[in-house]
Amino acid sequence: MSACNLIVQSRARAAFLLTDTACIGSRTGRVVSFHCKVIPVFVDGRAVAAVAVTGRIEPSDLGEHIMTLVPASLRDFLDRFPEAFRVTEMTLKARNEAGSMAAVVAAFDHARNLALGFTIGNDNALFPLDQRPYELKKRSMHITEFDPDDLALRRIDFCDPGQWEPESDGERLIDAQRRDRGPQFGHYSIGGAAVLTRLDKNGLATKVLKTWPDRIGRRIDPDRQPPLKGWRDRLARIRDKFDTRRR
Repeated sequence: MSACNLIVQSRARAAFLLTDTACIGSRTGRVVSFHCKVIPVFVDGRAVAAVAVTGRIEPSDLGEHIMTLVPASLRDFLDRFPEAFRVTEMTLKARNEAGSMAAVVAAFDHARNLALGFTIGNDNALFPLDQRPYELKKRSMHITEFDPDDLALRRIDFCDPGQWEPESDGERLIDAQRRDRGPQFGHYSIGGAAVLTRLDKNGLATKVLKTWPDRIGRRIDPDRQPPLKGWRDRLARIRDKFDTRRR
């Protein structure tokens, strides 16, 4: 399961995606590659939407079909996007690679100066039962499951910029999600880098909030530290043990 967070903050007039970059092998649960999971959508050179995917689908699979749309407006894109999603699933089925797949859409209506959010899936594995398969449903928020022990995080209204500031607080959210064992493999699957995408009247902006010491060919371990930091901590413990001048 990827980190696939959609947050619309109406007061800030911005929509956000918070994603990771790790691609996990469905059979091995090991990291296969790292890549951006966000697909930008432009109309007349201006960003109107950004799409993030999760489940048995890669951004390149859906992006190939999105590129053929050439929308005339945001409304045109939203009307035609479900069909592109469905065609992508048909393509994956032909390759015997289909499964539960979903996408979240951060959008900005420049004419109305309005931030919007939408979700879509081919089944109910990832979204509530009130969403029909292939329905593009308007939502202000979709949050990937995170560590259930983080009760303080569960009380936050992510759509309120007074309670949650994406750049400063996004790292805490995705770190908690990284520590949750996803249902897809039964082990950890969020890694690589935490990427925040912001869509507002100024266009599309992305920022890497942090990176993790994950490696291709290995399973993700939330407790693994970067080599340099790990050695620094180890040397500090040795130093403190033997340096009597510090006592």
